[in-house]
Parts: sequence; C-alpha cells; structure tokens
Amino acid sequence: MQRVVASGQPLLTHNYVLIETVALLQRRLGMPSARAFLSDAQNFTVHWVTPDDHAEAAALFEQHNRRGLSLVD
Repeated sequence: MQRVVASGQPLLTHNYVLIETVALLQRRLGMPSARAFLSDAQNFTVHWVTPDDHAEAAALFEQHNRRGLSLVD
C-alpha cells in the first residue's frame, strides 16, 4: 500500500469496498488493522454509491447469477 501511495497514482474506490475491507480486516486481523486501513483510506478518492448505482449493481448481480460474484464486485 505504501508503494502504491508513494507512486502518486490516484486511487479510486467506492464506499462499499471500504466497508467490506474494514469488516474483513477487523474479523481476521483485529481492530488495529481495521483502524490502520481507515487511516490510509484518506489516500483514496471515494465514489459514494448512489441509489441508482446500487440498483444497477443489484441488476447486474441478478443477471450474472454467479457464485463468487458479490454485490460489491
């Protein structure tokens, strides 16, 4: 992560990814890791999922009907 941030490339994600990542880190590595990630998240440009984004993602999720594909994907 430090290397990516140091490269100066813009980092883009959406809030669902942040939520999923924090939950995974908290569950597997504990609160210190989750907090550290949230601190580093200030380096991301965050796209906040709108109701329209969510509806489109849900439709694609239904359309593809694949195990292993999450709504966040």
